[in-house]
Amino acid sequence: MEQKTVFKKMEDILYAYPKYQNRMREEQKHLTNIELEKSYRLKELNNQNSFEYKSELEKLEETRDRIYHNIQRYEEILFRINEALDMIKGHKYYDFIPMKYFSKMSYESIAEKFDINVSSVYKAKNKILGSLEIHFLAQKLICY
Repeated sequence: MEQKTVFKKMEDILYAYPKYQNRMREEQKHLTNIELEKSYRLKELNNQNSFEYKSELEKLEETRDRIYHNIQRYEEILFRINEALDMIKGHKYYDFIPMKYFSKMSYESIAEKFDINVSSVYKAKNKILGSLEIHFLAQKLICY
């Protein structure tokens, strides 16, 4: 696979990192709401002994399970990305990653932060992605 294609896949994963974090938080809120609704329905069921509510409880339970599995999947993805990033924390241009992919800073802004010219930022990007590649492969975030 061509290096540009590999780096593009890596960049897509890094850009998605904040989205995974946000989605996991949203799912955790949904899970909390499902649990509250479930406890409310259980109180009603105890008072009414209705099969209709039992069916509703089963639906809530299925929804809760689906949300819980989604959260687990997001946690696993975030864990793998974090593990790969931890392996390059000492890299000279490590801060490029959160600046570019999490905060979506421009190359010009990053150049100012590093006090280098913009063409050097592109080179720094290639260096940091090159260092990160083996760890993305090890974490099975990308494959050839």
